Amino acid sequence: MWGIKIILFLGIVYFLRGIVLSLISKVLGLILEPLNIISAIILYHKKNGFLKLINDYQFNSARDTDIFLHYNLRALWRVVLCTSKKDKGYRFGVDKTETLSSALGHKGEEHTISWVGWFLYYFLYALDYTKWFKGGHCKNAYISFIRSSINSKNK
Repeated sequence: MWGIKIILFLGIVYFLRGIVLSLISKVLGLILEPLNIISAIILYHKKNGFLKLINDYQFNSARDTDIFLHYNLRALWRVVLCTSKKDKGYRFGVDKTETLSSALGHKGEEHTISWVGWFLYYFLYALDYTKWFKGGHCKNAYISFIRSSINSKNK
């Protein structure tokens, strides 16, 4: 009887290992991020422009996380942030280099975004006060993404 239970358990673990590893890596990231910030402060505290350096470091980390979340949670975004479940207009997660903010800006321009998407759109708008008079966070992210795509194609 125990042998069957062990084989069944190992079979479940084998088939769910991707899910388990994904969850472990995300939890580990949450635990290690504060330690990374403290380590960066220790390493760079004597440099000129220390606060700007730490801010830029964390901004790059936030952008990378934004890109990761956009691509890796694309199924969730397609269900939660789109007005229609059909593939009308822009689809989340198509470009591995685009941020979620840019994708929200794209969907906002198309007006194919759900009320949850609009909530997130305006939450980011309010949060990023540097873009208040320039169209907002998501719209600026979308415009920047288009510009960088055009520039990379012209090279």
